[in-house]
Amino acid sequence: MGPIGSLRDVISMLRRRIVPFALILAVGSLLALVNALSQPAVFEAATLIQLRNTGLAGDNPAAQAQRLQVIEQQLMRRDNVFALIQKHGLFADSPGMSDDDRLFAFRDSNRISLIDSAGGGAAGDGGREVSALLISSKAGNPQQAAQVANDLAASLMAQDREERTRGTQEALTFLNGESRRLSEELERIDSQIGEVKNANEESLPEAAEALRSEQAQLRELQLELDRQALELERDQLAAQVRAEEPDPDDADLTVASRLARLSSDLTRTKRLLPEGHPEITRIENEIASIRASGTALPVSQSGREVALIESQRSALEEQKQTIATRQQEIDSALERAPLVEQELAGFQRRQGQLVQQLSDVALQLAQAQSRQSLQDNRTQGNMVVLEEARAPSFALSSSRKRVLVLGVAVSLAVAFAVIFLLEARRPVLRTAAAVERKLGVVPIAAVPQIQSAATRARQSVRYGIAVAILAVAAVAGTQIYLSREKGEDGETAVVTAQR
Repeated sequence: MGPIGSLRDVISMLRRRIVPFALILAVGSLLALVNALSQPAVFEAATLIQLRNTGLAGDNPAAQAQRLQVIEQQLMRRDNVFALIQKHGLFADSPGMSDDDRLFAFRDSNRISLIDSAGGGAAGDGGREVSALLISSKAGNPQQAAQVANDLAASLMAQDREERTRGTQEALTFLNGESRRLSEELERIDSQIGEVKNANEESLPEAAEALRSEQAQLRELQLELDRQALELERDQLAAQVRAEEPDPDDADLTVASRLARLSSDLTRTKRLLPEGHPEITRIENEIASIRASGTALPVSQSGREVALIESQRSALEEQKQTIATRQQEIDSALERAPLVEQELAGFQRRQGQLVQQLSDVALQLAQAQSRQSLQDNRTQGNMVVLEEARAPSFALSSSRKRVLVLGVAVSLAVAFAVIFLLEARRPVLRTAAAVERKLGVVPIAAVPQIQSAATRARQSVRYGIAVAILAVAAVAGTQIYLSREKGEDGETAVVTAQR
């Protein structure tokens, strides 16, 4: 930095160059003030909208916040923005702006802010809960700012009603179709369950106990038939032995005794054999023949017993065959029972799922119908305008302040740079520290400079000139500011009177 190496050197340089420093600072500040005041005035208007919740499913705060974000994106799309610009005559004083610049400026000047609820904006399902909307608009004209804000609010509310109606209609269409599909699927499952039960009536789980009981009874009956078969075999053997030894009394049987014996045999045979059995038919035919002819056939008693026992054994064998067939049917039914039970369990699980889904769809359908009824009967929507946008009386000054502060900072930097360059043109070593820093030699002695009266007078004159320059700049800046404010107040009053 040459002769400037410490804060003390900077202060000394500022004292010596105070006049050009003050002049540059004053001129730069005045230019910054003029530039800030020349910035176009910006007016801001805002509309506040309160959101109401019906409490029905599908109208929860999280879904509402998501729907509002979608509507905001739709309102700020390119074609809608240009329609609003053309409708309200925005940027008419800037014909040189391109479409992209106008689009960016409109989006930057108009904001839709979501205001969270008092609970921190966290809904019960983890979503965001919004209680109000703040629509703000900035424009160079206060009337335009209010109109754009109210227009955006009206568009948002209309689109929200349209989105709600469309969403409810879509939900009703989908839920009705889903209800029909689930009902048809449930009927198909019921039909399949009925077919399986009809095709496997004896293999159903509820019939297993009855089948096992019947199987036990058949085993007992089979044992009884086996016992009777053994007895018949013994009787048959005994009858055959008697048949081999003829009885002389058999040849002298009278017709009456023969009929009595045949009647007794018929009665006993009917108890043992089913109706229509060949043995019963034979005995009946023989009785009818004796009664018709009046004579009895010479048949021995032992032969008749053998024939009767043989017919009884045939009947027992048929019964045993019938029992064996039934036992095979029961065994087959019991073997298929686990597969049938598994198949029915699968159908029943699917049936339970369909019933639960149909119940959920019915609940959602009822809620959607309730929402539609509320939308049809409600004269006021879910949004209430708490405060409409009004034309502001004063313009925003934050942008002008930023320009002014930036201009003063640039002027201060330029002033320091200029006096530093002036000082660098004559690099004089004025202090012992500067000599040591520049030459690397410690001075033996340092004689303080004694200023004369003329030097002090010149220094005082420089200070006075700097103060005068700054004072003049301050007065000029005040006059410029006041004149500009009066002009803006007049324009605002004219706009208010026109409104």
